[in-house]
Amino acid sequence: MSSEKKSWVPGEKTMKFASLYQSENYVDARGRKKTRLRYTGPWTVPLSTDRGTRIRIRACGIGTWLILAALIGLQLFRHASSGCWYTAVPLMAALFPGAYGALGSIDLPWRLKPLTRDRYMHSVIRICRSSLAVLILTGAAAVVCEPVYRIISGDWIFLSEDVLYLILCLIAAGLAFGEIITLRGMEFHEVPNERYRPEK
Repeated sequence: MSSEKKSWVPGEKTMKFASLYQSENYVDARGRKKTRLRYTGPWTVPLSTDRGTRIRIRACGIGTWLILAALIGLQLFRHASSGCWYTAVPLMAALFPGAYGALGSIDLPWRLKPLTRDRYMHSVIRICRSSLAVLILTGAAAVVCEPVYRIISGDWIFLSEDVLYLILCLIAAGLAFGEIITLRGMEFHEVPNERYRPEK
């Protein structure tokens, strides 16, 4: 077995978007030679940069954290079916895409500046996919699992906690649906790398 270490080559099973970056040498203000990574791939730009687009981006960013807050709230109180595994598991599983989508809001184009391909995938696409998962899981918990529990247990009395549970499920699912519709409704297009030079 060879003891030689294999050198790292950008784009080879290390980073998904490493091939879109290129190492380049430059001289800083003090005259020292340094190396930095320069993005060489296409830029993803919102087609519209009006005030409405800014509002939609901000609403989506805030919405991801409201979804996570609703999902956490569903874990903090007890209701009729909270002890039932087939209602608890989907809601607990929804926490993961909920948190994942909330982290994606960090990379959203808040100032409508062009995005690198990895930032676009880690923000817009990540939030859409996470929101879809939240929508499916919370919808299943409220629309499928809750009625199944009521039928099996024969308990049809809805207390305030049960109503709050359904409301929070509806809020999480509604916000997730809104995220998908809003982001999918926004048009993005790619421009060649040389068309945009970000400030250093």
